[in-house]
Amino acid sequence: GQLIALSGNAHSRIERLPGLNYDPAGIYAGREIVHVDLRSVADGTAWVCLTANCGVHELRGSPENEPGTLTAGHWAGHDFVYWLPSSTASPPKLPAASSDQRSGR
Repeated sequence: GQLIALSGNAHSRIERLPGLNYDPAGIYAGREIVHVDLRSVADGTAWVCLTANCGVHELRGSPENEPGTLTAGHWAGHDFVYWLPSSTASPPKLPAASSDQRSGR
């Protein structure tokens, strides 16, 4: 079989985050798809964009959870949360586009 995964705490949500003016991709996947958020038990890092500040950011873990478990995830905008032992930032595969590339020059 095959598995297609859409990850990211914001992109894979089944509902819009407060303050955003767009629907996350998870909404378009449909309710027949199971939406699972990946969260870390230990503190770690992730590559995220917070407003215009894209880069490695520290994440607080949730040590009260057990790595390798699946818990209810409606509080996180998903059907479930799968708890990882830790997380480490991974930068984008492609370099950021220059301002000339973004404007089509």
